[in-house]
Amino acid sequence: MSSLWLWTAATLAFTASAVPIIERYQERSVEGLTNLTVSSATMEGHDFPDPSVIYNKKDGHWYAYGTASGGSNLQVATSKDFVNWDLVTESDGSPYNGLKDVPSWVDPDNQGVWAPDINQLDDGTFVIYYAAQKANFTGGPGGEHSVHCIGMATSSKPTGPFEPDSDAPFLCDDERGGAIDPAGFRDDDGTRWLVYKVDGNNFGNGGSCNNEDGVQKTPIYLVQLDSDTGCAQVGDPVFLLQNEELDGPLVEAPSLGKSESGHYVLFFSSGCYSDPTYDTSYAISTTGIKGPYRKLGPLITSDSSQPPIEAPGGGDIAADGVHFVFHGGAVTVDGTSTRSMYTTTLDINSLTIDNDD
Repeated sequence: MSSLWLWTAATLAFTASAVPIIERYQERSVEGLTNLTVSSATMEGHDFPDPSVIYNKKDGHWYAYGTASGGSNLQVATSKDFVNWDLVTESDGSPYNGLKDVPSWVDPDNQGVWAPDINQLDDGTFVIYYAAQKANFTGGPGGEHSVHCIGMATSSKPTGPFEPDSDAPFLCDDERGGAIDPAGFRDDDGTRWLVYKVDGNNFGNGGSCNNEDGVQKTPIYLVQLDSDTGCAQVGDPVFLLQNEELDGPLVEAPSLGKSESGHYVLFFSSGCYSDPTYDTSYAISTTGIKGPYRKLGPLITSDSSQPPIEAPGGGDIAADGVHFVFHGGAVTVDGTSTRSMYTTTLDINSLTIDNDD
């Protein structure tokens, strides 16, 4: 492993008064979410977009996973305290690749592995859900667009290497732009679920994230998984929410948590990842995992923290409902734009909200 220089930010105050009025969502105070005082740390200068995180009770370490960068399809970092992180490397110091072997459905010339999400099954197996570019496919306007699909890979160790579970993608939505940003969730009753985004802006009309006019929808769906393997679909996907006028070009990066009071909290990002208005928002369901979900927030914006974190999004909530990771960009190092990983803590376990709110 190579130690990464870490910068610990000053305290971030995510309070209702700190959130800018951009007419994005109804602004309100919800105990445990909107009124927060949290600390943050980042692997500054290292490109680690769309992070996900898990705590491994067996060795007492945190593990984080990031989108393909620097020659690695699956980046892995570790921490003992959730603040100081080490990037996993090969013995010669080169980038470690936790997903060296991709299945045959992935384009060999442009694999495009995005937004890996880590989960642990009841038998101890680790499962990574990820999106990758589909081979031998073009579609959309003019028949010129490639698409991403969702795949799965497993390992007995949190660092991998992860091996694909199938030669076929788990889920695609070719006609609407593809499927990306998968994130797993285990409910209290042992059922397993996956949330993901339909990549509608992939078929957009250009501009901000290729969908500046917002014509193409980017819905977020929920699908049940087999509880034992976490790799088989049970039933049809269920619509949760989608981009509306105030969201900008898209919503994406869903991550599902649950408070001790039984409310489901769906974190997501809105806006374009390369624009300062990109944020971390959330929606709440008081009536079950399938919703309906009411959009609230935003929770973290470019100017709701001190010092500012530009375009904070692509987040993931840990299974404990407390530890949260997200990326912030664009930090410029030697002229290179990067999205560094930040860590923080939330308190959704003390979330209280009236059922009729």
